[in-house]
Amino acid sequence: MTQGLSKTGSAFAAGILAVTLATLAACGGVSKRPDRGHESAFVPPHVAAFERNPNAANFESLHADLLMGPISSETDSRIVAVLASKDVPRNVLDAIAVDLATLDWGGTMEWAQKLNVVARSDSSPQGARMVRNTSRLAWLMLTLRANYAVDLVDLSHADLKTGAPSVGQAMNLANVDFSGSELAGTTWHNSNLTNAIFGGTVVAGALRCTNCTFGTMQYPGTVTLTDGKWVPR
Repeated sequence: MTQGLSKTGSAFAAGILAVTLATLAACGGVSKRPDRGHESAFVPPHVAAFERNPNAANFESLHADLLMGPISSETDSRIVAVLASKDVPRNVLDAIAVDLATLDWGGTMEWAQKLNVVARSDSSPQGARMVRNTSRLAWLMLTLRANYAVDLVDLSHADLKTGAPSVGQAMNLANVDFSGSELAGTTWHNSNLTNAIFGGTVVAGALRCTNCTFGTMQYPGTVTLTDGKWVPR
């Protein structure tokens, strides 16, 4: 797998995303941060190289380290900080998102939300970059979320207009808190919106959802987010 990233680029990343979506939906990708009671302080040796230059070659070395097992919260936060602050190639971002979704989905989402909210108050080009990058990462993690996960996910007050999933991408958004966030206008399909929170959400355009699930009911038509609630179009 590690050799394939440099050889096939985006095609490789798209392939592992597709495979991992199916795998995590069946048996992994839980939202909760794993128990850290017995966590090792070990930080993979190639994290520093990835921080200096998050290219495909350094990702391959880091990926080999990550395959060895659980990661520490320090490792997770350092990797997310790189993805937030630097312009990481899309194929590398896609590939490392798969690793993070497998090893620490919940921790990654926590860091992405916190960095996004802080960056929103930074009017510099670096602040804008961090908002865009953490938004892309958050949506990638949501597409990789297990279809059975129901625990609360905090994306409140985040700017999530960048990197929204492509049309037709189904997502499990059950118990995701989007309150006070900013979202792009688009149409979601076949997504689980059970107990998702949208109070105070600002949408750039119209946000619709077709054939989406609310609790035990799957609504076959299209609903539109209006004043924080989903109403038939």
